[in-house]
Amino acid sequence: MSANDIMPIGEYILIGAVEEPNTTSSGLMLNVAKPVENKGIVKAVGDRVNTDKGSTQICVNDVVLFIPGNEIRISNSEESDKLVSIKNVIGIIKGE
Repeated sequence: MSANDIMPIGEYILIGAVEEPNTTSSGLMLNVAKPVENKGIVKAVGDRVNTDKGSTQICVNDVVLFIPGNEIRISNSEESDKLVSIKNVIGIIKGE
C-alpha cells in the first residue's frame, strides 16, 4: 500500500514528510537530512476539511505545521506519511 492509495475522509488530511535541507546557507554539506516531526506537505484532504466559509483553506501542496502525537503513521519502504486531523493543524507556512 502506498500513500497514493489513501484518500482521507472527514476532517483528516494526508501529510508527507518534509526534510530540512542538508546544506547550510554558506553551502556546507551536512551529514544527515532528517524530517521535521511537526511539519509536512499536504498530499490529500478529506471531504470535510474546507467546509467552513470563514476559515483558511488547506490545499494539496501546502506546507503545514501540526501538533504531533495524535497522527496515524502510514509507512512503506519508500515514504512515511501521516493522517492528521484538521483540528491538529496549527498553521500554513507560506513560501515553501
